[in-house]
Amino acid sequence: METLKRKIFDVLTGKITVSEFENWLYNCEEILENLDSNSFYFDVIEVNYKSNKWKQLLTNIFKEYISEEQIEVFRIENICEKIISSKTFDETHLILKEEFNGFNFDTNFSILWKLYCLYDIFDLVKEEFEQEGELEAEAKFYAEETLNIFEKSDDFEILKIMLEQELPSFKPIKIESKKVIKPIIKPKKITLKQKILAFFKKS
Repeated sequence: METLKRKIFDVLTGKITVSEFENWLYNCEEILENLDSNSFYFDVIEVNYKSNKWKQLLTNIFKEYISEEQIEVFRIENICEKIISSKTFDETHLILKEEFNGFNFDTNFSILWKLYCLYDIFDLVKEEFEQEGELEAEAKFYAEETLNIFEKSDDFEILKIMLEQELPSFKPIKIESKKVIKPIIKPKKITLKQKILAFFKKS
């Protein structure tokens, strides 16, 4: 069931095509063998994926069977994969801007706070070229650490707990430049006070 949830999220966010989703769905033995006993499987396979309304129908099913926390976890994985795949500072900056412009300050997921703080810094130093390499490397570091967590567990509750724990500290890289590199000083841990200050900053 967890695999199906991930596949639905992937097709709804454009990570895979509807044709790829259909092909996987109709060839998944677990789903085909349990249609009579699992209403989730039945509802998903009943959707007409040739129809123009397939996305809305699948979205409704997704919301019915999947919690907001599960959707957030899938979103975290998707963000991290985008960051890893990004080729330039500007591309990474755009990903952060799109994902964190309306940041949810109630989240307990460590990676979201790490990336939100980086999003602020990316905005501030956009014109200071000497820091771009380090910032991009830091975003990729946290993304890789998070994806490693996903690889360690498929159990949602365990995964959730692991994603709420503090991530390892990033060690600044050395960047060759004719300019003097300005050090980026950040706290080792994001405290409650910092979260509150961040909230009022964006208000």
